[in-house]
Order: sequence, then structure tokens, then C-alpha cells
Amino acid sequence: MLRGASTSSAGHAKYVDHGLGRAGATLRAQVDAGLIASGILATWGVLTTGAASSVWAIPAGILAWLLPPLHGR
Repeated sequence: MLRGASTSSAGHAKYVDHGLGRAGATLRAQVDAGLIASGILATWGVLTTGAASSVWAIPAGILAWLLPPLHGR
């Protein structure tokens, strides 16, 4: 679980390009219960974002590109 200053987010790696509604059900249930503020599903190629959604589907390649380098590892 990733923690921010006032909210927390969860990451869940699930390599799917279809059935995202079912795959994101656990994250949405956690958001609805107030356990986390938002969630991200890492997918093969589907990109689903939106201001009205608390769970986003983002391609794993984009997520990997956003990570900081490991400097010498």
C-alpha cells in the first residue's frame, strides 16, 4: 500500500485487457469502505482513467516508466 500525506492508495498488479470491472471490484470495495482513497490496476495495454473513478487501469509499461531509476543496481 502506498501512503500519501492525507490519503492512501493501493496498487494491484493484474495483467488483463478485459474483465477490468471484475478485476477492480476488490479495489472499489476497499474505496467504498473507506480503507483506501484510490487504486491502480496494472494492465497489459488498457488505459482507463477519469475524475469520477477511484480505480484506474494503467498499462504496466507506463507505470514502470514512471518509477525512479535504481542508480547502480
